[in-house]
Amino acid sequence: METRKNNLFISDILSRSFNLCKDNFIEIIKAIAVFLLPVTIIQNIIDKVVIFDFSDKLYKVAINQDPYYLEQIINNIDFGAIAMLILVGFVISIVSFFGYLVIMKIVDYGDKNEDVSWISAIKYVWKKKWSLLGLNILFYIMLIAGTIAFTILSIMIALITLGIGLILIIPLWIFVFLVILPSTYLFNSTMLVRDLGVIDSIRETFLLFRRGYFWSTIGKLSAISGIIFGLAIVMGILSLIPVIGEIIGIIGGYAIAIYLIAYINVFVLDRNKPNIDSFGGDNNSGENLIDPII
Repeated sequence: METRKNNLFISDILSRSFNLCKDNFIEIIKAIAVFLLPVTIIQNIIDKVVIFDFSDKLYKVAINQDPYYLEQIINNIDFGAIAMLILVGFVISIVSFFGYLVIMKIVDYGDKNEDVSWISAIKYVWKKKWSLLGLNILFYIMLIAGTIAFTILSIMIALITLGIGLILIIPLWIFVFLVILPSTYLFNSTMLVRDLGVIDSIRETFLLFRRGYFWSTIGKLSAISGIIFGLAIVMGILSLIPVIGEIIGIIGGYAIAIYLIAYINVFVLDRNKPNIDSFGGDNNSGENLIDPII
C-alpha cells in the first residue's frame, strides 16, 4: 500500500503564514523601520528629484525634436553623479536585501516556536552574510544561464514550427515565471531555516523537487506566485491614487514581500520536518509516495 507524507496543504500554509506575520508583527515592523523604510525614502527622493528631472528633459527633446537640445543634455551629463547614483543604488539594494533576510529569520524563529528577536535575527544573518552572498551570486548565474538557454530553445521551436510552437511556449513561459518568482526566497529560506552552507543549500533546495514531491512543490510555488501577482496588480491600481496611493503602494509592497517570505519559510520547514506515514513509521525516503499538488 502506498503512503504519503503528512505535509501541510496550501490552505494550511497560507493560514499559518498569515498568523506568523500577525504574531511577529512588532519585530517585523522594527526590521522594516531600520532597514527598509530608510532605503525606500532615499529611493523615492532619487526617483522624484533626479530621474524625474532627466526624464522631463528627454520628454522636451521628444516634443521639440531638437537635436541640439539633446546634445546639450548629453554635454551636461555629470558622469560622476551617475556613478554616485549607481553606487547609492547598489547600497540600497544590499541594505534592502539584508532587511528582508532579517525578516525571514524573524519569521523562522516564530515558525519554530523559538524566542523571536529582531536583534538576534540581525546577528544571525550577519554571521551568514558571506554564505548568503555566495548563494545568491550562484543563484543568479544559474537563473541567467537558464533564461538564455530557455530563450534559445523557444526561438528554435518557434522557427521549426513556423510560429505554431508559440501557442505552447507562451503558456510555458508564464508557468516558468510563476515557479521562478519565489525561487530567490526559496534558496535563502533553505539556508536560514536549516542553517546550511552554500552548496548544501543549493542541493537541498533542488531536492525539494525530487521524485515524489515534484508536483507538490510546483503547485505550492505556483499558488503563492499567482496570489502575489494578483495582489501586485491590485496594489498597482491603488497606487495610481495621488499621495494616498503611493503610501498604499509602499505598505502593500512590504506586506506582499513579507507574506511571501512567511509562506516560503513555512513550506521549507514543513517539508524538512520528520514525517510519519499512515502506518505510524518514519518515512523520509521519498519513495513510493502519492504526490498531491495541494
